[in-house]
Amino acid sequence: MPILFFFKGLAISLIFGIPAGAVGALTIRRSLPNGFFAGFCTGLGSSVADIIYASAGIFGMSFVSGFILRYEKIITLCGGAFLFVMAAFILNITRQNSQETQENGNANLFVNFYSAFLVALTNPATFLSFISAFAIFRIGAVETPFGGVLLLAGILCGSLAWWTALSAICSAFKPRITRRIFIVLNYMLAGILILLGIIAVVRGVRGI
Repeated sequence: MPILFFFKGLAISLIFGIPAGAVGALTIRRSLPNGFFAGFCTGLGSSVADIIYASAGIFGMSFVSGFILRYEKIITLCGGAFLFVMAAFILNITRQNSQETQENGNANLFVNFYSAFLVALTNPATFLSFISAFAIFRIGAVETPFGGVLLLAGILCGSLAWWTALSAICSAFKPRITRRIFIVLNYMLAGILILLGIIAVVRGVRGI
């Protein structure tokens, strides 16, 4: 039944897509001071990148998948460098003691989306994780385009459901975030981004 592709996509997204990495850290960091939409747009950027990688795996887009695998080291190094840039930006805001406001966060929704999109897109491991997920769920060649669309729809719905829940939970704590907590949170999340950036650079250099 074609509808099974949708539920398989939903399961893949929820099992493999729940983030504990850079985009998850950025979503939490932006949702707490700036509210729901700042975090959701951050997650949306990651979801779009996931759909691009999933499409390459589902429809056998040889050019895209070949490019990813051929330049995996360079893409990974660029991703690590971008994480360092994001961490430096957060630390700079903290040093200037300038807490972002709700209005400022909502005024930069596109920036939130685009930065998370780049972080996710420059992580070739995402493509490999989808390939592994398809194998685990025994998803071979999709016989019809409709089946592929249903699979992508399931992945997208699961991903958006997670980002919606995470952003809503974090934004609910916004009234309790004091300036001191915000500064501590910035340092913690900047540290996470730096650590993930180092891991990305090491992987890129070693070709892991």
